[in-house]
Amino acid sequence: MSDEKVRGEQWHNRTSEYYLVSVKQRLEVEFRNSLKKEKKRHAEPKAQRIIPFGIHRDGRADGSWELAELLYLVKCSTESFGSMFRDELIKKIKDKYKEQEIQTPDIDDLIDEKENKFNDGWW
Repeated sequence: MSDEKVRGEQWHNRTSEYYLVSVKQRLEVEFRNSLKKEKKRHAEPKAQRIIPFGIHRDGRADGSWELAELLYLVKCSTESFGSMFRDELIKKIKDKYKEQEIQTPDIDDLIDEKENKFNDGWW
């Protein structure tokens, strides 16, 4: 296949980049609105999906960096080792919650909370 685009042929970038973004609570609505699609014909949203993590309560200055590093390592390892690694890691984390007798957080609950709060179509 030639690299030259033939008239009428559609090329779509189906690759996504992932970012961990820290947004101040008071600017959350403005941030979410800025990611919506522009008022142009056939415009796509600037973000395909927003997945909330909630408030990061680690008071250290580099706490968000450590969270980003963890997520990056998980992303890279699942690309290298497949979903087996991710599933194994999730099981270990859930086992630790059970061991400490703490309820395992459910991201669906957080998404429902944000959906009810904003109701802006990101879900």
